[in-house]
Amino acid sequence: AYLGTMNAARSDKSRMLDFVVPGLVVEVGPGGGVVLDLLRERLPAGRIVGIDASIAVVEALERRLAGQPGPAPWEVVHGDAFELSELVGAREATTVVFCSVLHEIFSYVPWPGDDGSAPARFRFGSVAAIVRAAFRALAPGGRIVVRDGVAPPDEPRVLELRDPAWR
Repeated sequence: AYLGTMNAARSDKSRMLDFVVPGLVVEVGPGGGVVLDLLRERLPAGRIVGIDASIAVVEALERRLAGQPGPAPWEVVHGDAFELSELVGAREATTVVFCSVLHEIFSYVPWPGDDGSAPARFRFGSVAAIVRAAFRALAPGGRIVVRDGVAPPDEPRVLELRDPAWR
């Protein structure tokens, strides 16, 4: 049921594809596979890889692949995205996609406190660590594309965009 709900947001998720750099595109936490399908439609010649820590998700995606004729449109790997560069190669991915998964990392991955306290859920350090893992896997000129939301602490934040042309 959860994977079906995630797949229902297909049209909204397709908006992020304009920011994907073709080549080796990795989606962290592909869930039901809708983004993998969208990526394949947009990038028919690229290598598309979904990485998920849930064996149930990986098995469900493998069943989908088994039922399709011809070569697999994308790959699925059971693994820990905190070790992304070991799974896909350091500086190899042209794009790493986080679609509705960073809030899951924040909510469910126990992480040590900045003060050295024991690992606990709901710590921004887990989100920072997985984004750092994505940067280690990113090729020069690559991109990290995020569709998600995790509210930061209620304090001022200053963002500096590298390219003012984003407008």
